Amino acid sequence: MAFKGRKPWSVQRKDVDNFYGSMFESDFVDPRHKERELREIVSDPALIRRFRPSFSVNGRTIESYHATGLVPPCHTQLANGTGKDTHVVLKIDPAEMSALASAKWQISVDKDLRLPSLVSILKAAHLTMFEMVGYEYALSSGGYFVGKEILGDFFLANIGRPRSEIAANALTHFSQFVHMVRPVVGTWSHLDGTMRAMRRALDRATGRL
Repeated sequence: MAFKGRKPWSVQRKDVDNFYGSMFESDFVDPRHKERELREIVSDPALIRRFRPSFSVNGRTIESYHATGLVPPCHTQLANGTGKDTHVVLKIDPAEMSALASAKWQISVDKDLRLPSLVSILKAAHLTMFEMVGYEYALSSGGYFVGKEILGDFFLANIGRPRSEIAANALTHFSQFVHMVRPVVGTWSHLDGTMRAMRRALDRATGRL
């Protein structure tokens, strides 16, 4: 799991954990970089590939790419605040770049984290239930529903597929469970997790409680 902090141990399959960790949880933790300055992002090859900043000047989008070798003379390689070249290259001639030095430039980093957040929170909540109620949770209706039908079936149907295909399939599969994850907008003494409440409701419906 990509989350940091205290980690109670829950036994799980390595292939399943790695699948969800690389496909969803790695994106879910991206907000930890929100305090970084923009020049830090464009100076770090890993962060460039991760966040893919976009550039525009006077409302015109300038295509960019990550430099891995020689840069064509008709393109401009950006420098950071110390004058050193970064790994970001703009598809604009250096002469035109100089002429636009005083123009209105905009650099933005946009990333939709709704799907990675939904999947990551569902998996984290599922594992948390083992810590809260023990491994008997796996034999409950709620444990079977989340562990097998939500997480397990998706893993079995998508393991080994291209990342873009997994993302498209995840949007269809997990969107039906969006109401299982609710943001906490206040604090109440009776606050109960959605996953735990769902488990009790399913157990009652099947006569386990």
